[in-house]
Amino acid sequence: MEQEYPVIVGQNTKVIDLGNLEDIELIQLEDETVPSLKRNNYHHRVSGYWLKRENKIYYFKVPIFERQILKELVGEKITLYFGLPSVHYQLAKMKIEDQTVYGLLSQYTRQKDKEYMLLKDWAVKEGWEQQNFLRFLNEGYGDQPLLEEYKRLLVRELYTQEEDRQDDEIIVEIDQGKVRLSPLVDYEEEFILRGKLDPIKIPCIQTFDV
Repeated sequence: MEQEYPVIVGQNTKVIDLGNLEDIELIQLEDETVPSLKRNNYHHRVSGYWLKRENKIYYFKVPIFERQILKELVGEKITLYFGLPSVHYQLAKMKIEDQTVYGLLSQYTRQKDKEYMLLKDWAVKEGWEQQNFLRFLNEGYGDQPLLEEYKRLLVRELYTQEEDRQDDEIIVEIDQGKVRLSPLVDYEEEFILRGKLDPIKIPCIQTFDV
């Protein structure tokens, strides 16, 4: 059965055709910064699929609601607008049990020669003890890219009214003494307007209110 095109897919919209699920090379991702549920290829709606194409690793994600596909694409653009790193999403489709499923394809961004940690784990390792996180960065890491990027992250999350940010989505990349944010992911729950800006939360780190 052919799934109906998402509203945002027109006749000339570029959509990557991944083919049939049974013909795709799925892989088990070995990356502890990714939740185990999101690494096991259990189901396209629950865990998504990790796959290999032309010797590169990709993630195929199928948002529950069609509107979330658009939010993911817009969220990426806003992240880049604020000068922050982001995964790059492309519209894609896959045939699963005789049904065409539409979702988003993104390339795995981790690099073997760099170290990755959850922001909260890195902070604790560096001696953070629940004090104001911006002050902690200002006092000890003023020369690191992470300080400016974290400020931009706060503005980005407030602007989009991000409602579902998880601690495992904010990762730092450590490379030759430099600490910066790894590409952001997951913009499904944003742009829910209520007439005022609600506080936003950087999980386990900080709540931010204008």
